[in-house]
Amino acid sequence: MRLDERLALTDVGVSVVPLHVWRLMPALPMPVFGVYLLHVASGVQLNVRTLPAQAALSADAFAAASMRYLDGGWPGPRRITTFAIDGGLRGAVGVYDDAMPGAIVREWLITDGTRLLNAAAYATARQWEDRLLDDAEALLRSLRFE
Repeated sequence: MRLDERLALTDVGVSVVPLHVWRLMPALPMPVFGVYLLHVASGVQLNVRTLPAQAALSADAFAAASMRYLDGGWPGPRRITTFAIDGGLRGAVGVYDDAMPGAIVREWLITDGTRLLNAAAYATARQWEDRLLDDAEALLRSLRFE
């Protein structure tokens, strides 16, 4: 795969540019939601899946819906921020420092105004600081709904 080549995640209807940083994990023998990408340097897995739009999680009212969704996802205090991605995508990320012992959970919600994508991973503070966060954000900035 070339460095700038797009990887189609057909099970979730998107494509990304993984560079040589992420690798698609083989399908698991048990049912899972979405797909898993492996961060090669850290071994951390990022779960990527689509979410059905619904009254409580509307792509049209993304700001309010994303806050509601991310506010109820994990126990403990949370920080939620919103962002924009080139191509008209909007997103929000929730950071949960105390949701899991010894790990920080990050969960992203991204929309093109019609569809919703969810991505989540947990890792130690050190792993997030050692390129994982930058690599995850670069991967999600490369996202394209297909």
